[in-house]
Amino acid sequence: ILSKLQTFTQPMILIPGNHDQCSAGINEFHSLTPLQHAYRVDHGRLPGLLIFSHPTIFQRALWIPHIRSPAIVESVLQRDHDEHPIQAVFCHADVTGAYMNDNILSQGGVPPKLFPPNIPIYSGHFHKPHVVQQQNRTIEYLGSPYEISLSEAQQAKALVVLDGSTWECIERIPLNLG
Repeated sequence: ILSKLQTFTQPMILIPGNHDQCSAGINEFHSLTPLQHAYRVDHGRLPGLLIFSHPTIFQRALWIPHIRSPAIVESVLQRDHDEHPIQAVFCHADVTGAYMNDNILSQGGVPPKLFPPNIPIYSGHFHKPHVVQQQNRTIEYLGSPYEISLSEAQQAKALVVLDGSTWECIERIPLNLG
């Protein structure tokens, strides 16, 4: 993986998910840690990979890694962002009403109404690509890039390409892996 990453020329942002964490708390140590120095961009001046292990505002977006406690995620979402307005949210979160698989909706997690309205919101965590819409909030679960198990058979997987200035989807590239 490190050898392949060294061929990359574009920067990448990663947030740890629940399967990346080594412990139940929020910390800097997770399975993504070895990748943080994998490659550089801009003639070696900048790191190619940015890994946000804590909630971070960057490029007008709020980046939230997986946090086990919905109450902590709620407190992050309810912070005053007036000083640094956000235009998108990227998270790895359990959202109430999201599909955990093809048949089961999440009853726990963070209520959609706590997310900022009228901006793109993208989440990982659940492998099924789908959208949760509620009260001017659209939370898009991007899903896993390939079928992890037979329970995901026939799910339409895709690579989603975003415009870095608006965070809107500009292309969906179908993936057929797994």
